[in-house]
Amino acid sequence: MSAFKRISLFLVLLFASVLLCLAVATTVAVSHAAPIAGAPAKAQTDDIAIDETNFPNTTFRQYVSEKADVDLDGYLSENEIAAVTDIYISTMGISDLKGIEYFTALKNLYCQGNGLWSIDLSRNTALERVTCSANNFTSLDLSALKSLQYLDCSQNKLTSITIDSEV
Repeated sequence: MSAFKRISLFLVLLFASVLLCLAVATTVAVSHAAPIAGAPAKAQTDDIAIDETNFPNTTFRQYVSEKADVDLDGYLSENEIAAVTDIYISTMGISDLKGIEYFTALKNLYCQGNGLWSIDLSRNTALERVTCSANNFTSLDLSALKSLQYLDCSQNKLTSITIDSEV
């Protein structure tokens, strides 16, 4: 093989290698692209903002941000909401659980020792286990919880509990 042909073949192979490397680098860069810092989050219209309006208690809002907001965009998508089946917020000083109603797939709630005065679980119909002892509840309405299997509401100031008769 002549020197000219060897150089030509070498250059063709070199050029092909460079093109292949560029193609791989571009694919990797595109598939791992991070959101632009400071860019507004893109939320669907049915996404729930993790803000003071939907989650007024700072500690509970922080818990939701850390444990449920998987993509860290400041919103709860339908998939993120559906993935939350357990909430463990015992003795965290939470005084208001407004926002818990969004977690409709919730099965286990542990909120003992927070000083809560009220809780609305009417939309959390999948709940099977509720541990809400050592709060300040005077009444609990759990009539919407058709799947309830376990309840610990000791150490409260309860004067009434409403539970579905079939539970």
